[in-house]
Amino acid sequence: MAYMRGDWYTYRTSSAAGEEVLVCAWVTPERIPMETFDALVVMRYAQLQEEGTVEEVERQAVGFYAGNFGCDALCRKVGVPDTIQIIERITEKMSQADREAEPGGV
Repeated sequence: MAYMRGDWYTYRTSSAAGEEVLVCAWVTPERIPMETFDALVVMRYAQLQEEGTVEEVERQAVGFYAGNFGCDALCRKVGVPDTIQIIERITEKMSQADREAEPGGV
């Protein structure tokens, strides 16, 4: 199933193992414009809505990609820490460990 054709050809197919894969081919050596990428995302999102799998895919995406700034909006949507919150928590734990390691520490 093709999503778009032209300078950017993107389609969904099955791999040799039988799993669905997304294939992207760029005909030109240029980077894909954000408007084109956004159109692809919106088309796929509409399919996920029809299939009733948006929440499942959101959980998978957060599980794999939380900690990447590109996943932050999704993290906030589903109520898990975004990248800055993760960094702040790690920094606090490190500071606490430093305080505890000091003579007479907490």
